Amino acid sequence: PKEHSLAVLRRFGIVRRADCADIGLQACLKGNHLEASRDCFHILLAAYARDPKTWNTKGLSDALAQLESMRGLGVEPTYETLRLIAELCFRTCSGPDWSGLKEAAGVPDYAVRHGIPMTPDLYSSILDCCRVWMAKDKSGGGRVAASVIDRMKEEGFEPPTAAEIEALLKSSNRAESRFWVFQSYLSVVQPEAQAPGPSSEQSLTLA
Repeated sequence: PKEHSLAVLRRFGIVRRADCADIGLQACLKGNHLEASRDCFHILLAAYARDPKTWNTKGLSDALAQLESMRGLGVEPTYETLRLIAELCFRTCSGPDWSGLKEAAGVPDYAVRHGIPMTPDLYSSILDCCRVWMAKDKSGGGRVAASVIDRMKEEGFEPPTAAEIEALLKSSNRAESRFWVFQSYLSVVQPEAQAPGPSSEQSLTLA
């Protein structure tokens, strides 16, 4: 029965076995035990987000492949789909390469292509990805965070809170990353102000 199949898939997610959830979903679809639906794929994406073994480039790539499979079966993504992808990106950002940050940065454009409204919470999820990446003393996070802040302004959202910005600034030892974040934040809250350049010795912290 459909309910039993969904319960088994959910159980695989709870025990953090994305591989089993993936195999189970494919078997259920092939055997006509389940019809392709957002619920099925969201359970699978949630399993990927919970399974530490998938918090890497391959896991993220596999999850995105499932997203394309979902669309190929006529199931369109929703806000919840993007939220789950952003969650997996956040986990992946703790790894050694930048695939998590790269895919997180692409979430807003993906949302536009599929007519899914962005929200402050979803933007905050992307900023969390930037914070985790910047805390690893990696480059690129500051620029992505700045683009998120700029985009929030363009779309009429309130800027990130002072606490969120401070967390971003404190997460990185790179002056360049802190500069990009601080400059974008100032352009929103104090449009007439100009942040010091990245080579400045001035500490980029919030008052």
